[in-house]
This record gives sequence, C-alpha cells and structure tokens, in this order.
Amino acid sequence: MPKWSMVVFGILLMGCSAPVDTAMKSWHGIGTVHNLEEIIIGRCYNYIRVMNPTVGEKNCSAIWETFRNAFVYKHPCNVNPVDYDAFIRLALHDIPQDKALFWENTKLLVHRYSDKTRRMMPLGETLIGFLADDLDWCGQNESPGINYQSCPTTTECENNPVNSFWKIASESYAKEAVGIVRVMLNSSVSDGAFPKNGFFAKHELPNLRKSNISEIQIWVMNNIDGPDRRNKEATYSLEVRNGWHDLNADLKTLAPEPSQILRRASFELNQQAADANRTSQWTSPGSTFGVSSGSEAKPALWSIPG
Repeated sequence: MPKWSMVVFGILLMGCSAPVDTAMKSWHGIGTVHNLEEIIIGRCYNYIRVMNPTVGEKNCSAIWETFRNAFVYKHPCNVNPVDYDAFIRLALHDIPQDKALFWENTKLLVHRYSDKTRRMMPLGETLIGFLADDLDWCGQNESPGINYQSCPTTTECENNPVNSFWKIASESYAKEAVGIVRVMLNSSVSDGAFPKNGFFAKHELPNLRKSNISEIQIWVMNNIDGPDRRNKEATYSLEVRNGWHDLNADLKTLAPEPSQILRRASFELNQQAADANRTSQWTSPGSTFGVSSGSEAKPALWSIPG
C-alpha cells in the first residue's frame, strides 16, 4: 500500500476515534430564543412601569447580567439553582398578603383568573416569573457561550438552566407567601391532582413559612370535558397536610367549577368597568373572560390544559 494511502487511512481512524465535541451535541429541547437580552430587559421595564409599578425601581440591566451569568459559557447540564442567587436577590419583591396562588396543571386558568396581578399574584406574575415565562435558554462552553440550536430537556439532564431556574424561583416565591394562600389543582390529569414530583409538592409546599400562613385553600378543578375526580378532595387535603409537617394553618378544600372561577372574575371585571364608566365615560368592549359589555356576565367555557 502506498505510504500516502496509509497516512490518509491513519488520519481517518484518528478522526473516527476523536471524542464528540459537546458544544455540537444536538439536544432534544428547543434552543435559546433569539434576542434573549432584549426580551428580558424589555419585560423588566414593562413589569415595573406598566404591569406592577408597586414593586418600585429595579435595575433591569443588572438583572439581565446576573441572569446571563448564571448559564452563559457553562455546560447546559451543569447549571444549579444557586447559580441564579444573584439574579433572585435583584428581582425579588414582596407578595401582597392573601395574593399567593400556587398551581399544578392549571396554568391557563390561573393566569386568566389572576388578571395580571389585579386579583392574585402567581409566580408567573411576579417579576422573577414574568421575565422567564415560556422562554427557552441554555449555554455552552464555546463561543458565543449561548446555544441557539438546541437545549437539554429535563429528561436528558435535571440540572439544565431552565429547570434549575424554576426550582429556585418556586422556592423563593413560596418563602414570600403571607396570609391566605391558594392552590389550584387539576383533578382531570391522569397522574393525579397532587403529583408528588410536581413543583408545588417538591419546591413550594416545603418552603412555605408556617408562621406567615394563616390558611391554605385547595381549589380542585376539572377539565370541562372531564374526567371529573373532584370527589377526592379529602385525599388532596391529606396529601398537602402530609407534605407540610407541623401545619399550623387552617386547611380548606374547595371544588368549584372552572366557570364559577371565571364568573367571579367576570363579575369583578364588570364592576370595574361600570365604575370606570361612571367616572370617565369609558365603556368596556369586553374581556378575555368572555364578558359582554352589558350587565350580565357570560363566562367563556374552555378547558384547563392537562
């Protein structure tokens, strides 16, 4: 065999045995959203100026930098919740008394009811949760330090940037809850309304400060198109009690219809519109709850996402 052929063959063998570059690994999750910096800073100003100015001044540029530093130029399976500590310190604010609302598998209904902090303040409507809601992001060791192609799912590795973020965000949110807290559960999901491995059971319930909580209300909902397993309210109450040892607060389990939650929200919204109309001649054109501009509230019927 000619010498040059042997050299080429040797190079090919070396190439085949070389380790795979982790930066080029294709993960199963969606890559980092483009313009992440602009999105985070823009959401920050929108929150403190429009959505919830009561939180006061926040340094949105510094908040972005601490968020970025938690995962940029790091392997996407090696980002821990503590890496977001600096970000949490800058973005944290108080949760108004009696406005904490926790949930499992009822996100859409929770946010329709909470109405951008006007009625309740779930995690996704705090500054911390609002900044990251529905976003994907992760880093990589090589330049540019951010992977825009793909990011690992929790199945691939638990300590990925998004999962670690929501762990510490959930724990921080629970520690700020004061007074009456509500938990909205979905009894229609196949793995049960109170999943033991859910974020509420693992990261929020254990971090409630017992001395600050006077009552826990468990709202057991069901999908409008079923199945309805709300006859197990007592079981859910016991599960929550067992998950929070030495419970000092009153524990109440309710099983309202989703339409009742929306009807209450619709009534309040109509009252607000009527008050505004009397003072400024403004007429409500309707709302996301399916409220007509007349006197009768007509809540829209829709299902809680499973």
